[in-house]
Amino acid sequence: MPESLQITEPFYCDVGYNIIWGEDDYLNYGCTILDVGKVTFGNHVSVGPGVKIISLDHPRDPEERSRYAMIGMPVNIGNNVWIGANAVILGGVTIADNIIIGAGSVVTSDLIEEGTYVGAPARFVHR
Repeated sequence: MPESLQITEPFYCDVGYNIIWGEDDYLNYGCTILDVGKVTFGNHVSVGPGVKIISLDHPRDPEERSRYAMIGMPVNIGNNVWIGANAVILGGVTIADNIIIGAGSVVTSDLIEEGTYVGAPARFVHR
């Protein structure tokens, strides 16, 4: 882990070794990262309190799901990203550089255009 990483406790994670940190990243109180899939942070990422990053999914088939099967899905977060309080980022998502995710937003798909995204599901609102 980079020396410049700052995590304000409590912090929760599933595995721990599937998280790749960038330089000067900051996680506020009560963040949860379920890192069954790899979670990669760029540099200068600020994460608000209560954010959840969920890098897994479950099979759609009820029989497979009943066996508690999980599917790891990577999450990639670019440089200079700000994630607002209580946002949720789901597996399989890439967030490009220079993006702001509003508080309480739910990111279900890639965010590729620089700017601000809000809502559930998160949608682009302005540059």
